[in-house]
Parts: sequence; structure tokens; C-alpha cells
Amino acid sequence: MVGAIARVVVPLSRPALAITAIFAFTLSMQEVLYAVVYVAARDQQTATVGLVTVLIRGDIYFWGPLMAAALVVGVPVAILYAVFIDYFVRGLTGAVTY
Repeated sequence: MVGAIARVVVPLSRPALAITAIFAFTLSMQEVLYAVVYVAARDQQTATVGLVTVLIRGDIYFWGPLMAAALVVGVPVAILYAVFIDYFVRGLTGAVTY
């Protein structure tokens, strides 16, 4: 019974687990609005919220550091998609390859 699960269920569920992890990571990075509204203490803010609140002061945008921070925050997601693109496509389409 355990051998059948290890040989059948685990390989079939790997793409679904990978796409779930990628989506969870991406969506957690986009929770900026909630963190801006509800978290006031600077030492408890997430990286994305802290960078935005430090680099935007009213109508003054510090574009150089802001774009550098956006790159630093966006690169891990891009690398994650590039590494797991096969699992991503298989998870979306439900395709099974051996």
C-alpha cells in the first residue's frame, strides 16, 4: 500500500504542490496593502512595505532606490518561476509525464 502511494500518488502530486508553493509565495508578496494599513511599527513591516514607505515621501519619489528595491524583491519570484517552469506548466495543464 505504501509502495503504491510512493510510486503513484507522490509523482502525480509533485506538479500540483510546486504550483501551489509558487502561487502562495507570489500572493504573499502582493499583500502590501494590508501590511501598509495594519502595521505601523517599522520593525514589524515586511520588506516590500518598508521599502515603499521609506522611498516614497508624499509627492517625492526616490526612483533610483525604488527601482533597485523592486528588482531585489522581484528577482526571487522570477528565479522561482524559471527553475520550476516545467512543474508550473504541468500543474496548470494536469499533464503527466514519466
